[in-house]
Amino acid sequence: MAIPEKIARQVAVIIREHLAGAFPPEVVFDPIEVVPDIDCEGKDSLHITVVCDGEVSLLDPAKLNAITVAMWPQLAALGIQSIPAESYIDKAEYDEWASLSEEERWLEVFGELDASD
Repeated sequence: MAIPEKIARQVAVIIREHLAGAFPPEVVFDPIEVVPDIDCEGKDSLHITVVCDGEVSLLDPAKLNAITVAMWPQLAALGIQSIPAESYIDKAEYDEWASLSEEERWLEVFGELDASD
């Protein structure tokens, strides 16, 4: 059973609040996309994509990791049992990244992958 969109929207609010508390206003996080997914073990999960604009050099990986840990109790309270996958994309690269993320584009570029590869 996939994680409902309502829960995904709540997660977007949660991560936005944590990001706003961890980074100065010179870094803008918009959009934040939360998409229900299935993890490598076949469990319901989320993929969070955060688009960063502004002074992205201020993004500290230790702070980003701490946010994942800090929001874990809130995610568990929503019934999320898997740690979400997170991607942080510079706004300048977002359009290209988004177009390459579309499944049809990946298949066009790389072709069908054989399971025996």
